Amino acid sequence: MPLTPGQTTLGTIRDTCRQRTDNVNNPFFSDTELNGYISSAQKELIDLLVEKDEDYFFNTNTFQTDGVNQFFALPSDCYKVDGVDTSLTGQTSPNSWITVHRFQRGERNRYNYPLSPAVSTVGFAAFKYRLAGNQIWFSAVPQINQYIRLLYVPRPTELVNDSDVVDGVSGWEELIVLEVCIRMCAKEETDPSVFGAQKAAMLKRIEDAAANRDNAEPACVTDVYSDGAAGYPWGDPFAGGGVI
Repeated sequence: MPLTPGQTTLGTIRDTCRQRTDNVNNPFFSDTELNGYISSAQKELIDLLVEKDEDYFFNTNTFQTDGVNQFFALPSDCYKVDGVDTSLTGQTSPNSWITVHRFQRGERNRYNYPLSPAVSTVGFAAFKYRLAGNQIWFSAVPQINQYIRLLYVPRPTELVNDSDVVDGVSGWEELIVLEVCIRMCAKEETDPSVFGAQKAAMLKRIEDAAANRDNAEPACVTDVYSDGAAGYPWGDPFAGGGVI
């Protein structure tokens, strides 16, 4: 598969690191060792980008509830959850989804009484969610065969093959190269200060450039409904109130 702009490969990054530190064909650093350095440095870059704007990396997972359990396993590659939806119509068509909101730990028993519909007649989820370890926890229990859609940031995969793709977005894979060079210098007991200064400058560049990926619609507060008003345990759809 051809690379898209901003992408590079594990093999290319490893060769660049060897060239920068004058270690081409030097058996002191095995390819396996450098692959480990690069995978670790890639996680640092991904954390930085996700902290600035979670939309750089995105995946979805859809599953159905069983009408009995409150806890369901998160996808094995789930790093951070960006949103939880449920189906308004019991289908998975694009227009069927509504947002499920998060409950606070102190509210864990607030919704635990029989609720016949999973979705109220005014189109609001009659349950909420919370993350618990590697599971998603619902309160109250969703009805059987209720569709749940998770929007999430996937975990970075380990880089093993030379053709494995690294997405540097806008040349930001340079941060990976510089971090690996610093680690190579540490093992050789040579001075890494030049690479350290370059890494600091690269971090500053990413900090300045990555914060808002969508310049057309900058991030803002989100309107939410006041919780528990007017007898609605999931919030009063007519009350307005609050932002998050």
